[in-house]
Amino acid sequence: MIINDFSKINISQYLDIEDHTIEVELKNISNNPEIPLELQNMAQLYCSNNESLPYSQIEGPEPAGQDKNARTSLVCEKKNYSSYIGGVYVSKGNELIDIRHLSRTIEESYKSDLKSYFFIDNFTSEDILIN
Repeated sequence: MIINDFSKINISQYLDIEDHTIEVELKNISNNPEIPLELQNMAQLYCSNNESLPYSQIEGPEPAGQDKNARTSLVCEKKNYSSYIGGVYVSKGNELIDIRHLSRTIEESYKSDLKSYFFIDNFTSEDILIN
């Protein structure tokens, strides 16, 4: 059994720990030969300071594929993963108040519409691995 005492850690310190954990995991994935090459490449892009996956924010129906040498995907945010959906309360005086009422940023996140991202991965025949 592992017991962690987080009582002395504030929320920004905790988030820093989580960000660091994610970064370490992605770096491990990007260099692990047992991980499929496609996932390694995505992890490398995620960690890169100079490159990124091409994407565009879209509104409306899903765009058609670009050409026969392009893999495309539409990623739609899930409200409970991408923004605050409510249910976190703090005690203020004798009442419990939802934190969205205490922060403009959280309130905007709570009211925001879901976003969709369209990713295009162009590849050539040399990129296709045949097993």
